Parts: sequence; C-alpha cells; structure tokens
Amino acid sequence: MIIARRVLASAQGDVTVTLFAPVADGEDMRCEYVVDGAAGSWHAHAVGVDGFQAMDLAQRRIGAELRAREESVGPIRWLDREDTGFAALWWTSLPRNTEAHAFYAALGAEEDVLHAHTLEGEAFTRLARQTP
Repeated sequence: MIIARRVLASAQGDVTVTLFAPVADGEDMRCEYVVDGAAGSWHAHAVGVDGFQAMDLAQRRIGAELRAREESVGPIRWLDREDTGFAALWWTSLPRNTEAHAFYAALGAEEDVLHAHTLEGEAFTRLARQTP
C-alpha cells in the first residue's frame, strides 16, 4: 500500500519517490520504496525493528541515494529548498545483525552502545558513491 509520494525537480526532469507501508520481514519490519524519473529508476527497501524505524531508514536511504545521483543529473530539489527534504543517512541495527555492523564499520562509521552507526564526511561520501 502506498503511504506517501513526493515529486522532486532536477534540470533533467522530475523525480518521483513513492514510499510503501512497512510489512513484516521475519522479526523486523521492511519499508519498500520506488524512485523513478530523471535520476533513474530503482526499487529498494530498508529494514527496522518496527515500522517507524523502517520508514525513517527508508527515507534516509532515499536521501543518500538521491545525493549520489546529483553527480550525474545535477541538483535534485523539493519545493524551494536547497535539498530533497530527505534527512541525512544514519543507521541502527540489532546486535544480531553482524553483517550490518561489519558493513558500516568498514565504511568508518562510529558505533555506540546502542549499536547506532553514523556516517559523516568522507565515510558518507564513500557510501553515496557506492549507491546504485
């Protein structure tokens, strides 16, 4: 079920982002989204411990992916803002998710006692360049 849609603008045309309602994924919740338009077309998802976290992480991932696309399509903007309106990327994972911990540690993310990973500066730029 679609729960939100946002149309962004770029010099090469519109970019539409569609967010779907979170669904159960084992013990976690998964939130899928679709991006379509001048920045390309792709379908992806984010997983969280509950629906709120899954939606939040999906929106942050969308922001990171769109920023990475700006290298090829130019600025992507929402309304009169200087950005897409999607927040910067951060990640949290449960202790059982050893793959996520290893992935973000390899990118230079810092981990705290809550297993929250943050990417800033060069570490964020490296991730943004790796995003399809």
